[in-house]
Amino acid sequence: ELIMKRLSLPAVNGCGECIGQFGSFPACKAANDLEPLRPSKEHYIVAVYELQKKNMGVRITDIALMTDVSKPSAVTAIQELQRRNLVTQRQYGRVYLTEKGLLQALIVQCKYATIKRFLTDFVGVSEQTAALDAGEIVHLIGNETVEVFNRALSAVPKGVGKKGL
Repeated sequence: ELIMKRLSLPAVNGCGECIGQFGSFPACKAANDLEPLRPSKEHYIVAVYELQKKNMGVRITDIALMTDVSKPSAVTAIQELQRRNLVTQRQYGRVYLTEKGLLQALIVQCKYATIKRFLTDFVGVSEQTAALDAGEIVHLIGNETVEVFNRALSAVPKGVGKKGL
């Protein structure tokens, strides 16, 4: 993707190439070095990432709309993420992911895709249900568990688990 080329930074080299295969690339090991975030903060990081793919900077208003919160709530959350060095923002300006923030967003995306794939391909859940459930589970599940999901998926021939357990 074009945004990945623009955001290509040393810490994220190789991250994002394995979407849906969490733990299978060396870049995934960086996930263990990141400070855990609360689910709400992960939502903001992913929102900034998704919005930043469209433009190189994100307005607080757009973040508030995407996360369905008030503008003051979005400002408070972005200030917290800025203190953690996950985003940068000039006063009243656009928000940008830092290298660490981009890595965090990519890891959440990859975990989500792995969980969704596990639910559809291994357990046999519908795409729609898997997407909703993975969106909730991703913020609660540990990296080690997602890696085990990925190993289970890679051990099963394609399509075998489509009918469920």
